[in-house]
Amino acid sequence: MIYASAEALSTALNEQEVAAGWLYPDIRRIREVSVVVTRGVIRAAQLNEVDRELALRHMGDEELD
Repeated sequence: MIYASAEALSTALNEQEVAAGWLYPDIRRIREVSVVVTRGVIRAAQLNEVDRELALRHMGDEELD
């Protein structure tokens, strides 16, 4: 799950942050980024079948967000 959160964090960079060569998203976007990281961890838990909330398995990413 730690790896999944790190991977999700890296995908949370927006175009401007990527263009500027940032490694991490701007702290001012913490709420938006937290959603991306949380979703990544949930999906990793589902993939590894260690999730406890089975109802989330049937939700799309937009609905989960």
